[in-house]
Amino acid sequence: MSYASTMTNERKQRSTSFDPIDAALRQMFNEVEKEEVPDEFCDLIAEFASKQTRSRES
Repeated sequence: MSYASTMTNERKQRSTSFDPIDAALRQMFNEVEKEEVPDEFCDLIAEFASKQTRSRES
């Protein structure tokens, strides 16, 4: 049996039982995913993109 099929079988077994840790982690991820990206982070990304563009043009 291959590693991939073993992992698939394990996921199927886990999906039928409730795992409170998995549920808590998914809830936390979903909450963080809904948060807006801070302006400072967007500014850093824009600055980085600008520097990359300038270095490619050189």
